[in-house]
Amino acid sequence: MIVRGCNVLVEQHLTGTTSKGGIVLTEQHYLPKGTVVGTGPDVSDLKEGDIVYFVEHAGHRISVGDDILRVLESEDILLILDNKDRKKAS
Repeated sequence: MIVRGCNVLVEQHLTGTTSKGGIVLTEQHYLPKGTVVGTGPDVSDLKEGDIVYFVEHAGHRISVGDDILRVLESEDILLILDNKDRKKAS
């Protein structure tokens, strides 16, 4: 996929439990988190593999296979975890 402009493609990490019917029951009080899988040419502070937190209802949600992806504007990214933060957040 080619990401354009100041957009960021993020693979969303779903947190929560799965019901017997296979529905993911997410924890509502946390910001959504994901891994950057692509950035547009106008995004300079993010790279593939960065773990980010983003605005809950931001962007457009798409599914590719079993993956849930979000196409976000770069300003909807609230936090970027660095290596020492990743150990604490997992």
